[in-house]
Amino acid sequence: MKIKGISLENLVSKHPKTVENNIDGSTIMMSVDEGKYFGLDTIGSYVWSLIQEPIRVSSLIEGLLQKYEVDRETCEKDVLVFLEELNKDGILKVDNRPE
Repeated sequence: MKIKGISLENLVSKHPKTVENNIDGSTIMMSVDEGKYFGLDTIGSYVWSLIQEPIRVSSLIEGLLQKYEVDRETCEKDVLVFLEELNKDGILKVDNRPE
């Protein structure tokens, strides 16, 4: 089931049926279920490294704000759009249960 409307309160992690490899700071992934390949740039690869284990989206954003010079509003918007894409492509696991 695909979940739409990822919020700052959701827990996210990589889908267990995603295989990956890191090449020169970029991540190449394949969704086993979808049979599709994906490539991530350096920042996308960093986000991917943070979601290896379940993490609250708000904590993910805090980690990005500490590492990169970006304002909170832009970071939140960009991260939510990125996570929605990963979810749509079947390579993200989203937990909607509150803590």
